[in-house]
Amino acid sequence: MSSGKPIVTFVAISYKEVWEPYMFIGMLKCLRNPKWKAIIWHDGPNEEMKKIVEGFGDDRITYIQNEENKGSWGCYNRIEALKIVDTEFVVQTTVQEYYLPTIVDEIEANSIYDLIYWPCIHYSFGYSVVNAEPVRRQMDWSNFALKTHIARKVGINYPTAYMADGLFAEDVMKSGLVKKRTKINKILNIKN
Repeated sequence: MSSGKPIVTFVAISYKEVWEPYMFIGMLKCLRNPKWKAIIWHDGPNEEMKKIVEGFGDDRITYIQNEENKGSWGCYNRIEALKIVDTEFVVQTTVQEYYLPTIVDEIEANSIYDLIYWPCIHYSFGYSVVNAEPVRRQMDWSNFALKTHIARKVGINYPTAYMADGLFAEDVMKSGLVKKRTKINKILNIKN
């Protein structure tokens, strides 16, 4: 098991379901490599969820909640979260994701790249494999890690758009900031 400074922050958006943080925090606790942080951002007030997350007592996990729901699939929260991420990489996700215990190892092993992406199993596509390419309908927030400074510079420019994740990925590629990218040819998460 590696030790040292966290390399990746999972920005996990949550909305309504009180059971969601149990699933996500349980997944985080199973990660083989401890070099991660997480920001769980609940879109609206939920004191019960706040107690659940804070009850885990892990200082790598930050909990934030809005006073009211901002909608748009959590994109406004993702924009704000990027301002406080302090790791080399960021993975935008939700609390309904499951990652393999090796995900942080894979990101660390490929940290020479600006963009790291992988196939995932996705519920919106009938639980089939989304092969992953940085374009709309082939990329989900959950199946790529991006250098944080690039994510900030490009920004999430279409927060209310359907498939904002694919548009963001396309903007990242058009920016010219990604000098090196790699695709890991393993399924590393299930989008639930």
